[in-house]
Amino acid sequence: MPRSFYWEVRVIEFNDIGDLTSPVAIAGFEGWNDAGEAASGVVNHLGIAWQATPIGAIDPEDYYDFQVNRPVIEIEDGRTQRLIWPTTRISLARAQPDGDSAPPTGLARDVVLLHGIEPNMRWRAFSEELVHSLESLGVELVILLGALLADAPHTRPVPVSVGSSNAKLASGLGGVGRTDYKGPTGIVGVFQHVCTGAGIPTVSLWAQVPHYVAQPPSPKATLALLRGNQNGWGSTLIVSLLLASGLLMAAFVLAERHHPRPMFDLSLLRRPAFAGVYSAVGAMLTTRSRADSAA
Repeated sequence: MPRSFYWEVRVIEFNDIGDLTSPVAIAGFEGWNDAGEAASGVVNHLGIAWQATPIGAIDPEDYYDFQVNRPVIEIEDGRTQRLIWPTTRISLARAQPDGDSAPPTGLARDVVLLHGIEPNMRWRAFSEELVHSLESLGVELVILLGALLADAPHTRPVPVSVGSSNAKLASGLGGVGRTDYKGPTGIVGVFQHVCTGAGIPTVSLWAQVPHYVAQPPSPKATLALLRGNQNGWGSTLIVSLLLASGLLMAAFVLAERHHPRPMFDLSLLRRPAFAGVYSAVGAMLTTRSRADSAA
């Protein structure tokens, strides 16, 4: 029996938006998928940096339990100013903002930002309403952001893993660990599944927040999601550090050969096993030291 028998898929109405330039959507949801508020922090930051303007919101009545996610009231001088309902809001950052006085955003395409709260019920209907709304805007790609608690040390850059509905998209994100997971999921996983079913390509980025310092906010995890794959093994920084470590080792060997009392027996380097381990450890230590200082 078709799902439309049970509920009617609604579409958020967007007024006076006009044509969009190759729009891409970036989504982050508060709640189970948002350790350290890293994902929602990225969407908030991008909305400010790209001068995004609100264009719509989901009606929260059918998706949220207001005893769990309570509305917020603002009272000033004894007068109620406004009531803010928990929901998922959509804003738009244009490649060229309206108005001659508005500074350029530096974007090559329009970006639709989704900042939401994980719904308490009817996840399929919630996801389908969002997907139909994105289709009405002509969104060509959806980037999903998430953060999870993991056994990651706080002394290292926050690891970021990637998942995608398209193998070509995933391969283009070199330097990021591929997601290999089977288990419970949140609204990010459900929303990605519905997007894929509707034919919208998706990419999901997950920051691994140290579980023992997960108190929000986590600026380091937010920065890791913003940087994406910049600090992976294929990045310019890491490749440069590996080359630098090789040059330093060559300089060390040269200095030892001309020193009357070398501190290291260079004959050991003729043994392939020792030379390989020595080079790997040296490269790893140099890379970690420089990467930590850069982070």
